[in-house]
Amino acid sequence: MDGFGYKCAKCPQILFAYPIHHLCLPMFQAMKVTVLENQYCSIYIDMELNLYEQYWHSASSDMEEEDYKEIHLKVRDHLVSHAYPLRGFFLDNRLNFFVISPELQAWHAENVSAKLEAALLNARELKVAIVVSEDFISQLSIEQTMEENATSGEVSRYFQDEYEAKEWLLS
Repeated sequence: MDGFGYKCAKCPQILFAYPIHHLCLPMFQAMKVTVLENQYCSIYIDMELNLYEQYWHSASSDMEEEDYKEIHLKVRDHLVSHAYPLRGFFLDNRLNFFVISPELQAWHAENVSAKLEAALLNARELKVAIVVSEDFISQLSIEQTMEENATSGEVSRYFQDEYEAKEWLLS
């Protein structure tokens, strides 16, 4: 870390907040713990930045409600059992094409969000940066889910750009 960002040991550029030069990516990926990887999404904990990172894949358009539940239960159990000192959540929904039904939103609030809020020491202080979905209906259901799951102190913001989202999380 160098005042304004991260310096790569392999190239002279200053990397502000999180953007990583493509040649340096393997070095930085070593600092990530894989929580879950499947055809629908990839989820990591960035140990250097203390961020939860979730990246949806276009195959999410084929996802069923049971797949959604399985993903979120695995993530919940992992986060509860490892008690990472997270500073925020980065949710990249650009390729999330799954529409979350009102019933599934309520399920998520009860079975995932409520359990995480109870288990994470700083749950009310966490920032959540959401990069918006390219699909309007999916994005609307994501926003409704976030409203359903919001904790009293949580701060959430929506972004078009992943770098702006991460910069905000780290500020």
